[in-house]
Amino acid sequence: MTSAQPRPYAGNHLCRGRANDILPIEKTREFHGQYHVLHGALSPINGIGPEELRLKNLLTRLQEANVREIILATNPNVEGEATAIYLAKLLKPIGVQVSRIALGLRWGAIWNLRMK
Repeated sequence: MTSAQPRPYAGNHLCRGRANDILPIEKTREFHGQYHVLHGALSPINGIGPEELRLKNLLTRLQEANVREIILATNPNVEGEATAIYLAKLLKPIGVQVSRIALGLRWGAIWNLRMK
């Protein structure tokens, strides 16, 4: 899935698990690339393997476009982490830079924890 509006910088692609995960990123108005929605995350327990994700579409887009970077923005849970690791290994031979969204606590949250 790509966003409906043309993007000025299509060299970046951001991968998310679900379409509704894009809205918070759009609200920041900081990302100016295109999106690719996987429609799920790897979950062997639930019978979701690589075949159920939209990986073929992603690989096709990478071959057709001049994509320089893929930003993996999967959820910070077991399935999201497994998906990000799988994608990083899958995309490494293609030569596209693979990045991961930073995870952790905001500075204010850390400060509040220290004060308790």
